Amino acid sequence: MSLPIVLAQISDTHLLAKRSAQLRGCNPWQSFQAVLQQVMQAQPNGLLLTGDLAAPSHLPHNSQASVPQAVDLGAWQLLLLSSVLPNAQFGEGYLTAATLRWLQATLQSEPNKPTLVALHHHPVPINIDWVDQMQVQNASDLLMILDASSQVKLVTFGHIHLNFHHQRSRPNAQPPVSFYGCPSTHLQLTPTATSPKSSHLPGFRLFHLYPDGTYQTQVQRLASDDCFKARI
Repeated sequence: MSLPIVLAQISDTHLLAKRSAQLRGCNPWQSFQAVLQQVMQAQPNGLLLTGDLAAPSHLPHNSQASVPQAVDLGAWQLLLLSSVLPNAQFGEGYLTAATLRWLQATLQSEPNKPTLVALHHHPVPINIDWVDQMQVQNASDLLMILDASSQVKLVTFGHIHLNFHHQRSRPNAQPPVSFYGCPSTHLQLTPTATSPKSSHLPGFRLFHLYPDGTYQTQVQRLASDDCFKARI
């Protein structure tokens, strides 16, 4: 098998302007740097950053708003979508009509190219009610496009501070599409009673994208750290 493209997804770093400052009892810069060291050991071909990188007050005006982008990865393509909703009430996301039109047109132009779609907000529920108030509000519009686009193999997102996987069936016997959530490099969502003991620790997600359209993905986490017994 030919060598894959390796991407490391980093999300929800919540970096503060003052590097010594703490957020909910832990230093986000410290955990980010520790995660980044572990990422570098994996020697990825690139980093995929999926939002909430810094507190809004520490970012330039409108820096979170962006147009969608297509990244050519050779055998694969990576499509980056902005799901930021200005003046969101609960931190919820939204995909503009222009973004959805762009996505549909871009996918129609490359019907046979394996595709990874990335955004910040989750487009499928994770079945935690207060978190699902903050998902993509018009997710059904996105899912309709994905259902008709069999080249989209997987969708990844941040926002939920949680390792998550959901597989969605498509009509007409098309292969399913997988949705993956990424842990934060800072604090994690409170895991369930059946979650692994390490699920409260900062982490990142690795993707291995193979030329034949297959892929592998896994979450890696830091070693135990007493600071991260705190959870959200």
